[in-house]
This record gives sequence, C-alpha cells and structure tokens, in this order.
Amino acid sequence: MNQTLSIVGLQKTFERGQALEKQVLKQVSLTLAPGEFISVIGSNGAGKSTLINCIAGAVTADNGTIRLDGEDITKKRTDLRAKDVARVFQDPKLGTAGHLSVEENLAIADRRGQKNRFKRGVHGSDLARFREKLAVLDLGLESRLHAPADTLSGGQRQALTLIMATMQRPKLLLLDEHTAALDPKASMMVMQLTEQLVREMKQTTMMITHNMENAIRYGDRLIMLHDGEIVIDVRGEAKKRLTVAELVDRFRHATGDAVVSDRQVLSGEALAAM
Repeated sequence: MNQTLSIVGLQKTFERGQALEKQVLKQVSLTLAPGEFISVIGSNGAGKSTLINCIAGAVTADNGTIRLDGEDITKKRTDLRAKDVARVFQDPKLGTAGHLSVEENLAIADRRGQKNRFKRGVHGSDLARFREKLAVLDLGLESRLHAPADTLSGGQRQALTLIMATMQRPKLLLLDEHTAALDPKASMMVMQLTEQLVREMKQTTMMITHNMENAIRYGDRLIMLHDGEIVIDVRGEAKKRLTVAELVDRFRHATGDAVVSDRQVLSGEALAAM
C-alpha cells in the first residue's frame, strides 16, 4: 500500500555526551496512509514535539529516515518542504502576519512554494475565491478581508491559519497542539473546522495533542508516545470504542506506570471522568 509518510528507525538525542544527555526518540517507526488522520498523545518529554519537529525539518534526526510520498526528506531544508509540509502551531500568532490584512495573509499562503511568494497585493480575481473559503468558517471573516490579522480573536486567527495551511493542499498537515491556547468554545470551533477540512480534502494529517478526549474523538488512529517510543497504536472500531479511562489503563499497562496524573496529558473533563 502506498504511504504518504514513512518514518523508519528515527532517533534523536539532545545534549549528547553531556550530563543532561537525553535520548528523546528511540527507533521510532511510523507510516501514514494517504488521507489518514492520526492523533499523537503523550506526557511532557515523551517525544511528541521532537517527532513533529523532525518531520517539519526544524530538528534533524541523528539516525533513521523520513520519506514523504517516497522522497527522502530526512535532511531536506525546512523551506524546501514548505509546499509539501504545512504546520499549524499552538500560538495563533505564529501562523499569520499580524500587521498584514486577512486577504494579504491568504495571498501569501496561496503562493506557498512559489517564487516571489512574499509579493504583497491581491489580485481582484483572488478575492472571490478567498471569500468563498472564509465563508465556510461562518465567522464573518469573508467581510473582513481588509482587517489586519492581529485584530482577530484567537479562535478566528487559528481558523484563518488552518485555511492558509491547506490552501495549497500539502502532502502532509502537522497540527502542533493547535487548540491548546484557545478557550473551550474557540477550541471546539477550531477542532470542528479541522475535522471538516481534513475529511473534505482527504488531507493526510498528524495532530499532536495533550487532550485525550480530542485524541479519541478525532482522527482515524491514535498513537501514544512514552519515553521516546510508541507504546499504543489503535485505530478503526477499536479507537471509536475507546474511553478516556480505558486509554489511561492501556497507558499504565504499556508503561508499567501506576501514576497517570499529569494534567497536561489529561484534560479537565478527562480527569473528572476517571
């Protein structure tokens, strides 16, 4: 079967040879099929951020390979991956240029991977397309094309970032705890938009999250990292039947850890359900 993303034997150690040496990824191997939407969860220090940074090119792995549609991108520069690998960060401010208008931000995203992609100005023929894309958000942004991005709320700005990240239909979409900085209402809105875009576009997606409920509710597959290794990998009907309590039990069984109380792993609702 064709794989959009193939990771084999990925390893990464920080502070090598020093007192604080830490092996963050230990022979991680993982594949994503075309259109697959996976959630990756784990406690602080599990290796989630390092994994997504290696895929995005922000961190270079010590060993192992990362292939995207068969191409080895393990050491490919971040800017050269930009058209094929899109990323949405936790901070809504990182995905948009605050001093530029909504339409200017969309225009830049529309030119991702092209020469002169930072050219300012928007062609009239693009405006109707931008309005159409924004209208699906039901946030009124289609009538605020000239508004600076920094005048938007956090939820509006993250929704705009999602639209921007998927405009060029990247081969892989990376969601890096993209709702963690939002209030519950905005978080729910952005997650619903995420689900809608991913499904309609059949977009291959990896979502890093600390929220077990979101990890269970969204996506085709759930992976849990612990101490740099994949300890849980569940999909299909088995994933749909999962509860937070069952996921915690699986984590305890897989790691031998009798204490799972990290509130950055469990959402408030999850803790209440235990």
